[in-house]
Amino acid sequence: MAEELISVIMSVYNEKEEWLRESIESVLGQTYQNLEFIIVLDHPQNERLRNVILDYQAKDARIRFLPNEKNIGLVASLNRALKAVHGDYTARMDADDICMPDRLKKQMETMKREQAEFVISSNDFLHEDGTLVIGASDETFKPRAFAEIMKYGNVAYHDTWLLKTAVYERLGGYREVRYCEDLDFALRALQEGVKIVKTGLHAVQYRLRESSVSRSYTMEQTMKARAIRSCYKKGVRIAAMDETALNARFDGYSEAEKKRFMLADRILGSFGQHMAQGKWGACMKDFCCGFFSGRYFWMLFWEYLVSWVMRKRLKEKGAAEETV
Repeated sequence: MAEELISVIMSVYNEKEEWLRESIESVLGQTYQNLEFIIVLDHPQNERLRNVILDYQAKDARIRFLPNEKNIGLVASLNRALKAVHGDYTARMDADDICMPDRLKKQMETMKREQAEFVISSNDFLHEDGTLVIGASDETFKPRAFAEIMKYGNVAYHDTWLLKTAVYERLGGYREVRYCEDLDFALRALQEGVKIVKTGLHAVQYRLRESSVSRSYTMEQTMKARAIRSCYKKGVRIAAMDETALNARFDGYSEAEKKRFMLADRILGSFGQHMAQGKWGACMKDFCCGFFSGRYFWMLFWEYLVSWVMRKRLKEKGAAEETV
């Protein structure tokens, strides 16, 4: 039986050339070969990255290059890519991450086996110095367990998504919910009854960049995500939330607050990585640093703890839940 067409969408802005090359090659080198690769350049003045993309396009006809006339942002760029999709399935990819060679093949197998509409996997973490940290998230959550765990934390890792293109069409693509467009989309999909499965497959190496947009706006992103998840937990319809008002609500933090929050976030991130590696002495050191760093650490730590407990409780349920 012939492979069904998968459309891979990527937005490029200011990534290092070697990172972009690694990312593109990891997609083109997939064991699942029937794909189209739609790349949007959202920095039209970046001739260096334009030439990289054109170089690969000349070598592989599966690449479709869409340079923007001007910078329009990630959400608009992804929605532009979605309008160009031909495949019945769409995969999301970041321009500095690396796919495992069998990512799409295994995700499609899961899609078919579970009769799902949306498959999410786990990832590992690649530091800027090349250090690879194996991610601790290896749970399998079938639809009901996934819908439940999303109340306590976001396990819908955007860079690992594979879903039916019809789901994007049904929801009208991404909304302009700054830095939380993926969470907003996933929760809207759940409320529309989309069958989402999360697998333990470590499908992507996610690159951690101190200069990334998500790092620069960590506080706004985190606080907004908390508010959105709270509404989801209460049964509030996410699609009815006004995007402009939601964005405005979380854009007034002072630089001092952001610095305190970033410190707490870094400490907790280190704590989580050390716990995943079983480095208990380092965990205790991180916790002691967090103890004195202020209220943001305690807020983040409490949410981390609740999410961790719920994931453990739901892991068996997720593995045992009947196929729907």
